[in-house]
Amino acid sequence: MTPETTFAPAASWRYKLDSDKKQEHDFGNLLLEFKFAVDRSDRMMMDYCERELSRMYRDRRKQKGPR
Repeated sequence: MTPETTFAPAASWRYKLDSDKKQEHDFGNLLLEFKFAVDRSDRMMMDYCERELSRMYRDRRKQKGPR
């Protein structure tokens, strides 16, 4: 594999989030990674970021409860 096709996500994205500040930090990092992936047209990273953003959104909604 070439360096352009390899990727290693930040480990913190895979662990249960325990605070609002950590969630905000991880969310910001994920958005930044998503932006870079779009700029590079890196489909694998864009797919990963989309899935993680969806997961974070679902997890956050479960924490806050139904409206």
